[in-house]
Amino acid sequence: MKKLIGVVVLALIAAPLVRPAAAQTVYGARGGLNIATIGGDADLDSRLGIYVGVFAGLGFGEFWSLQPELAFSQKGMKDFISRADPDNPGQGIVGDRTVTMNYLELQVPLVLTPKIDSEMFKFRLYGGATIAYMLSCSTKLEDPFLSNSFSCDENTDLIDPPGPAFTLISSFDYGVVLGAGLDIGSGPSVFSIDVRYDAGLADIHDVNQGAKLKNQVYQLLIGYAHRKMP
Repeated sequence: MKKLIGVVVLALIAAPLVRPAAAQTVYGARGGLNIATIGGDADLDSRLGIYVGVFAGLGFGEFWSLQPELAFSQKGMKDFISRADPDNPGQGIVGDRTVTMNYLELQVPLVLTPKIDSEMFKFRLYGGATIAYMLSCSTKLEDPFLSNSFSCDENTDLIDPPGPAFTLISSFDYGVVLGAGLDIGSGPSVFSIDVRYDAGLADIHDVNQGAKLKNQVYQLLIGYAHRKMP
């Protein structure tokens, strides 16, 4: 992963140095589905979220462009958890816990568009850096006797209802994004389909010597883009 990050950083630095033989601008919007979980020291199930973003970019040379994208991205996870049964001491109640973390995220991918013999389709490969700020975080607990939502900063005891919450999460995250896309259309305006992997590198668990937790998100997106030649 460190080698991959190094390659991405070097490519981002080198991109503006490429002579812009046929520079063009592009702007548009994308939206779709996040399949999110939390990795690191944890082994948790995934949950579905939404992704909505806008982007703009500038081409460098014939095949390269830099396309920053600002988005609302919903991450988190789902798992099973147990709590004590208040009516039957010594027995537990098993339920589902779903954590929802809403981020404002900036992705800065370097995009490669190889030349193919087609006016209708354009294929893209890209990778770059991401940084995100958490707008809100909530935990929902559901079992046969309880269904409640809590803020992530509530340090509710697991043994005593109505807990638990998902506690002490850092507000900032950063990582890398890798993906591929297909643009469909022969004119300046095109539709697109993208598949991405958004890998968090920051430990979002804001606890000294605690378990390391990192966001991991697969994305399936559709979008619209408009190109403008100089």
